[in-house]
Amino acid sequence: MVLILSEEDVKSLFTMDEAIDAVEEGFKELSGDTAHLPSRLGIDIDKYEAWIGLMPAYLEELDVFGTKIIGHFPNNPEKGLPTHVGQVIINDPSSGEALAVLDGNSITAIRTGAAGGVSAKYLARTDSKTVGVIGTGVQGRSHLRAVCEVRDIKSAKAYDVDSEAREKYVEEMSKELKIKMQALENPNDVVSGADIVITATPSKEPVFDGKYLEKGSHIIAVGAYQPDMREIDDATIKKADKIVLDYWEDALESGDISQPLSKGILEKENIHSEIGEIILGEKEGRTSREEITLFETVGTATIDVSSGKRIYELAKEKEIGTEKKL
Repeated sequence: MVLILSEEDVKSLFTMDEAIDAVEEGFKELSGDTAHLPSRLGIDIDKYEAWIGLMPAYLEELDVFGTKIIGHFPNNPEKGLPTHVGQVIINDPSSGEALAVLDGNSITAIRTGAAGGVSAKYLARTDSKTVGVIGTGVQGRSHLRAVCEVRDIKSAKAYDVDSEAREKYVEEMSKELKIKMQALENPNDVVSGADIVITATPSKEPVFDGKYLEKGSHIIAVGAYQPDMREIDDATIKKADKIVLDYWEDALESGDISQPLSKGILEKENIHSEIGEIILGEKEGRTSREEITLFETVGTATIDVSSGKRIYELAKEKEIGTEKKL
């Protein structure tokens, strides 16, 4: 029997504290060499201007195999559908039997924010109080929730190119998180004075000027998952004392990293580590109040699979979902 878990099921089970814990486990396996995964596999469907990616992984310690199928369909809004559509399939690694099929969009939204939360747990100052958010979509929301889970955040500032979206974000998130929030018209004003900066946009140009970064700040860069995308400028790359990646192989494809590397502004040996190495104690996290840290995340199958297993276990325990025979 296969357990089917809808978006509503996933959201009811996968709280942010559960997600941060599950994602941390996935990062540990990734950097601890107990995760097995190929390079990203993707195909373009030119007829529909679409892209579909396959992200499989086996995690030894959790003893789980799973695959995320994720697609980008830019014309979907015309059909009343989201631009990203995905599923996560969890299998028994001893038999290949499918155990669960889960809504992938909700997992992606929550686990990506949780990844930023994990980075803040290990790299942001413990007394961080103020967050600056650039990009007020799904990930701008998820990351702010995650950061508030690991730090005692008191206030946040937000910018989006869509003025209505940023005003709505501030209204809704301030009520949800019970913190003071302000919508601003200039992204540099969002960065100035922020202890933690979140960039969650599809931009192909840097979204703020690094000269406005405060000493001791932590940046979580989420949006630039392809070589032609960029949120972080050269000034920020130069100012960052520690640059930390979620996964070496994939994060090096981000324009935030690949473009400075190609221009000689950044050298590979100047990249500090993967976040999993810090979690495992193999590399240092933050070592001073003044250093600026940057976490570049593009997503990895290991945290989809670790998240999928956690949700599956919670669903079985709480008897949530629908079982079907294939």
